[in-house]
Amino acid sequence: MLESRGQVEIARTPEDVFDYLADMRNEPNWLPGAADVHATSDGAIGPRSTFEGTYARAGTVRCVISEYDRPHRLTIHGEAKGMTFDDDITLTGTDSGTQLLAVMRTTPKGLFKLAAPMMGRVIDKQFQSNWDQLRVVLER
Repeated sequence: MLESRGQVEIARTPEDVFDYLADMRNEPNWLPGAADVHATSDGAIGPRSTFEGTYARAGTVRCVISEYDRPHRLTIHGEAKGMTFDDDITLTGTDSGTQLLAVMRTTPKGLFKLAAPMMGRVIDKQFQSNWDQLRVVLER
């Protein structure tokens, strides 16, 4: 299993950040390589909402919101051909907005298992860069 951590402070309320992240259809706006992300469940976004999209290097990814504690904690579980992952996001209100801490645990499958040890540093760097990009988009 690979574990990546990222953190960023965003000049928006925890509710704003939480709602933006929980609606995974927003990912193409801030997450490089995300495309055609759409909801696959009906109703309001909440616990057990599901999404599907296409992601660079991962292909089709199916996701479910496995933890939904608005506006404090959001966990997204993803399944792709080469991996599964859990992205745990914790949001804490600050005087200037929101502190975001994210921990992603990825379990490689198939051929990705062989390449995963070499890709750890690259994944870590990209993971932090993603959260930095989220900050830029939400602070516009």
